[in-house]
Order: sequence, then structure tokens, then C-alpha cells
Amino acid sequence: MEAIAQNIKVTPDKIVSMLRQQQIEVTKEEAAKLLAFLKKLAKITVTKYLESDER
Repeated sequence: MEAIAQNIKVTPDKIVSMLRQQQIEVTKEEAAKLLAFLKKLAKITVTKYLESDER
């Protein structure tokens, strides 16, 4: 379980590679936008979780 908790850096190039393995083609620019969206979504999710934990 510790391996999952490591700070893993995901780059647009890595996203392109991962999606290509699933036969999904995206450009590096699209992957960068997807990465930004996912980071924002993760931040919102964690914030909401922590706020609900305070109650």
C-alpha cells in the first residue's frame, strides 16, 4: 500500500502514452489540459472531503 502513496509525477507525455495503450489518441496539448483538469478535480475533492471531516 505504501507504493500507492508515493508522489508519482504524471506528465502530458505519460498521459499520451497511457491513453495510446488503450487505443485513445490525444495530442500533447490535449493531455496537458486533461492533466490540469484532473489536478483541479483532485484538489476540489480533497478540499470537500476535509471540510466534511471537520463537521
